[in-house]
Amino acid sequence: MPCTAECPAHIDIPSYVRLIKEGSYSEAVGVIREKVPFPHALGYVCNHRCESGCKRSALNESVSIRDLKRFAVEHDTERVWEGRGFRKAPTGRKVAVVGGGPAGMTAAYYLTKLGHKVTVYEKQKIAGGHMTGGMPEYRIPTKDVKKELDDIVAAGVELICGHTVESAELLRKEYDAVLVAVGTSIGKKLNYLPGSDFKQVYTAVDLLRASRLQQEIQLGRHCCVIGGGNVAVDAARTLVRMGISATMICLEKGEAKKSDPEELQEAIEEGVTVLEGYSNEAIEGTP
Repeated sequence: MPCTAECPAHIDIPSYVRLIKEGSYSEAVGVIREKVPFPHALGYVCNHRCESGCKRSALNESVSIRDLKRFAVEHDTERVWEGRGFRKAPTGRKVAVVGGGPAGMTAAYYLTKLGHKVTVYEKQKIAGGHMTGGMPEYRIPTKDVKKELDDIVAAGVELICGHTVESAELLRKEYDAVLVAVGTSIGKKLNYLPGSDFKQVYTAVDLLRASRLQQEIQLGRHCCVIGGGNVAVDAARTLVRMGISATMICLEKGEAKKSDPEELQEAIEEGVTVLEGYSNEAIEGTP
């Protein structure tokens, strides 16, 4: 099916949509969890590429597949999928995963189901990567991510938080295999732009992590966000919630902008100023 083909995880979308229609919410969640262990998180923030392949768009508009995923999880009172699905016999092999973000925890979950003993090392106090330490709380609540992390641990994954791995080579001496899944924890500045190294010039990762983890960050009364994608929108809406006025400076115009139209419209309604078709020559201020 086109929707399944567009889904990066190739979830059997027609099956779980049909099960939702029949009121079999827990069974629908079971279908989703065959491919991904974070169905609720995806129901909040998935980029829903599947909807671009939905055949119904030729009639009026695509089925709201992402929202249906979240609906199924939030109405799953039976959890019939628990304890079901494939689970191979123990292999006696040990795997270390460095990084407890979506990639690391997903790999750990399915490696465990394959019979391996898996330990995840996460340097932050809570696992989840950008789901718990980057994306804004209003987009993806920590409590909902935590529940899915708990399900992964309940499946047999050992999770060690607050532990920084200094050497994958040393881990390799103790484990049969090591998977490094450290993600994109460091933001990228526009180093070609004069002034990008000034004080109070931050990456979106810096801002979003500080806000999510309640870390101190020095900001003024008004901030400019360079960029027009979804991360820029997240940053701008986060600033508004911090009581700071925000202006987004976008190179693209109209439909060419990279952000989700719905997200951008909500940002504008919240007070974010959007300047389209502008580029930046330099950042002025005090080094």
